[in-house]
Amino acid sequence: MINDQIRQACVHQYESASSFEQRLLQLCSVMYETRNRTTLLKCYKQTGLPFPEGEFYKVQHLTPHMKRLQERNLVNEKFNCRPDFVEFATRRAIDDGHYDLMVKAVLQEMPSKKPSRGYYGVDSRDCPFLMRDFRIGIYTHHTEMVLENYRLITGSRSCQSLVSVNPFLQVLNDPFDGKWLRRLSLKIRLQALEVILLHAIEKMEPDQEAIACALDQDFLKAIPKAEKNGFYSLLVTRLLLGGKLKEARHIIEMIDSSGYTGGQTGWVLFMEGKNKEALESYEADLKTYRKMMRGRNAYFRGMAGIFFILAQLKSQDPSLLPEISKQIKKATSDSYSLSFVLPVYHALDRVSEIQMGNVDRARGTFANFKSDDGLADFFRIFASYWLNNNISRKEAKTLQIISSRAERAGWKWMSI
Repeated sequence: MINDQIRQACVHQYESASSFEQRLLQLCSVMYETRNRTTLLKCYKQTGLPFPEGEFYKVQHLTPHMKRLQERNLVNEKFNCRPDFVEFATRRAIDDGHYDLMVKAVLQEMPSKKPSRGYYGVDSRDCPFLMRDFRIGIYTHHTEMVLENYRLITGSRSCQSLVSVNPFLQVLNDPFDGKWLRRLSLKIRLQALEVILLHAIEKMEPDQEAIACALDQDFLKAIPKAEKNGFYSLLVTRLLLGGKLKEARHIIEMIDSSGYTGGQTGWVLFMEGKNKEALESYEADLKTYRKMMRGRNAYFRGMAGIFFILAQLKSQDPSLLPEISKQIKKATSDSYSLSFVLPVYHALDRVSEIQMGNVDRARGTFANFKSDDGLADFFRIFASYWLNNNISRKEAKTLQIISSRAERAGWKWMSI
């Protein structure tokens, strides 16, 4: 995501440009990929927006203006609007009343087309067009246009290598703007919030405004029944990571599940210091979960599963250690999808091995550990302390970094 200082510098450069150059930049942002100056000039002419005084009908007349935008670092060598400023420029086009004219001109000059496909999905040449149409769909409230292009982009390995972040994150989270989000259809808003909240959990990033939008009661009640429980569960996870137990309980109560909460009530009780009640709740939910999954070896995954293991470890009951090992083995299986929590399970595996007396095995657990200065490192140091009864100077420094990030993100239980 763009640094605030860089953003402000870009805004200053934009505000200092002439009104014509501002409109050119807005048009570049709508086009997303500026094929060439000839196409840019054709599109601009079709908008009917004013040109500077004097002759202006050749590409050469456009060149000095584009050069100045390059000098201001607002477009690159191919005259594309810089990706970390493209949403600002587009929103200014909307505010100035130019956006609809620009979209119409761009789609007339470069119509949407069915993308060609290769071995890895959509061909890389078509990815900028898909991103352009995804963005147009967002800003024109065209739900099907958004979802279809999103599906094509995320389903193509070629596009994923070119589009560095999830499309929803680029358009709606850099920076997050709750007012813009609330203008969108319920379906787009729901999917966008799912992406934004999960990203914030994975990267430990601030998302307070996104949480406020997600907690809007009218929005929560309007979510279709088929998608309610999944979104509520994600929201509860984020609330609990932020220590917002009261709000989490309220959302849990809204889940239509005949008392089953996927281990999240147990997580709340654990956070409240009620470990015995937490284990009882976890066990009741696990029994229901196994019936649902039709498997006796099914266990909770994700963060609820992690806090179930923590509750079991806190009980200091040695008879639970073999069960903990089974849970960790299941959670770290190849079929597990939330890869960002896998290092956390590996850290808890280390603690479990220590509890069982397998100290040498515990020491070798993190040979290939990848540092993230976040959730995984926090639990790695937790396991290291359990093993060594000491925190090294390097680990203490890492904890300071984690604490600072946690404080900024609102993860109070991890801020020291």
